[in-house]
Amino acid sequence: MARSNPCADTIAALVAGDLGRVHGLPATCTLADIAAVLSPLDGEGVAELGEPPASRRIRYFRAPGLAQPVQAWLDGDRVVLVNVERPPTPHSWQTYVAPLGPPEARLDVAWSVLVLPGAEWVWPARGVLVVVKDNVGAVLRTGLFVPGTLAEYRRAARYVEDERQEPGD
Repeated sequence: MARSNPCADTIAALVAGDLGRVHGLPATCTLADIAAVLSPLDGEGVAELGEPPASRRIRYFRAPGLAQPVQAWLDGDRVVLVNVERPPTPHSWQTYVAPLGPPEARLDVAWSVLVLPGAEWVWPARGVLVVVKDNVGAVLRTGLFVPGTLAEYRRAARYVEDERQEPGD
């Protein structure tokens, strides 16, 4: 009988769009766990993560059915954040996020050059975030991190883009 891999299982659920089976990243999640379900792409980069920002290595993976690469941020060998940009939502964004229930927090998020008020929905105890632009019915990003408190998420795993301006500027 095959041994279960909680990290690989939750990432597989994330890329399949099944948020009801997503339960955040185990604290022991590694690149090998992700490579068990996704195809690694060549190369890596560096990106800022957390508040205040800290440089983290970032690796990219290809997932069937996703137009954008899956992003994995690393702290040493440990994965601290996995993001899917513009995940497919077969029915509606409301149906997509419904299995998670109401978010524990709603944060302002920079997207491109705009700040979207309350668009980052976070379930820190579950280790899940979804960025929604509800006025147009779009999910912009879905991510997994190690479950904890909102303060821990903000410090260690929150992705904040550099470029931003207030709407109307």
